[in-house]
Amino acid sequence: SHRATPSSSKNMIVVSAVTSSDRESLKNFACNLQNLGISNYLLSALDREVFIEAVLHGLAAYEDYSSEIQRERSEASIARQSSGDCLWLASVASVLKTGHDVVYSDVRAHWIGNPLQYLEKIRGDLVLWSSAGAYESAETGVGGDLILFRSSPKVLRIIARILSRNETEPRSCEKLLFEAVCGPQGENQVDADKCFSKTANVSATFLPKNMFTKEGFLMPEEDGKHRPHDLFHFNPSRTIPSPNGFLEVDAVYFDKSTGLCLYNGIRGG
Repeated sequence: SHRATPSSSKNMIVVSAVTSSDRESLKNFACNLQNLGISNYLLSALDREVFIEAVLHGLAAYEDYSSEIQRERSEASIARQSSGDCLWLASVASVLKTGHDVVYSDVRAHWIGNPLQYLEKIRGDLVLWSSAGAYESAETGVGGDLILFRSSPKVLRIIARILSRNETEPRSCEKLLFEAVCGPQGENQVDADKCFSKTANVSATFLPKNMFTKEGFLMPEEDGKHRPHDLFHFNPSRTIPSPNGFLEVDAVYFDKSTGLCLYNGIRGG
């Protein structure tokens, strides 16, 4: 089995590899990791060639080329989405430097074949950062959708400051994060319970707490079972009731301390 063992450091970054059609990006990515001083990472290789190439560059890699999501997407699609890896890694590094865990993926909702046994061992706060669409957020340097897991008020404040670039006024982390996504005057609010920030490329909605388990997960599926991988990936066909109808999402998590639910991929209204 060609699976790397992550280091014992607290911080860990998990990334999805570029495809074999974009080897130059993989070389640049390896250089960026070294320059940023990030050593605790695990690279998810989408095919065998990428895995071999990653190992040759000294990257800790995990063979994920047989995942369902990879078979469903064309190589060109994956390569296009992963083109921002090196450019936007600095944004992730700014969170890593605070001492909190970050999980990063360049392929949206790419969690079907990832090594969850490694991720589940992470202690402390955990943040998932998806870079899909990162190249659209040149104004802020922050790209992709943001999903929070086991996140403390301190982490919410850090994320909000990164999004808003505002650290001057001492406000509550709840208000700070809300304003970062919804705007100071709520100008990004698109519904009574939903906001979308174009500049930060982040979506957020407020959902009733009784829709979630005590751990903060969405309620189990109809079969009554809550599979371990649901921590990272929810079935895109699942619909979630909200005060104003139904939202269909790819991934969602509810933060009990703030009542804020950040999710990836709006599918309906």
